[in-house]
Amino acid sequence: MQVHSLVIKLEVEMDVYVATSLFGMQVHSLKQGKEIHGLAIRRGISNEEFMATAFIDMYMNCGYSSCAHKIFNQFEYKPDDPAFWNAMISGYGRNGENEAAFEMISGLNRFKVTKNENGGCCNF
Repeated sequence: MQVHSLVIKLEVEMDVYVATSLFGMQVHSLKQGKEIHGLAIRRGISNEEFMATAFIDMYMNCGYSSCAHKIFNQFEYKPDDPAFWNAMISGYGRNGENEAAFEMISGLNRFKVTKNENGGCCNF
């Protein structure tokens, strides 16, 4: 069943939490991820930090770092949440784009990203 059909059938209000939950249930391909992304855009929730982090991670996992980078660049003021940055850094690393990963790491200081509860900036 397509994601959009599932949301309509269940008569669910699409919000950040429903959309990210759909990733765990439905996303087995780039096509399904793009479908959820399209729904989030139409519902006006795609630019929320939590949602954007999930989309960045999804595109990176599918090997589409350019799509992830577009989402990252939508934020004029970058979030200081390490998870947001970690999605980009680890994604670049997984995709063999080491130079881009190091550029992101240098951005951590410019945007004053704080350490997470484990004492590190990001998890690799």
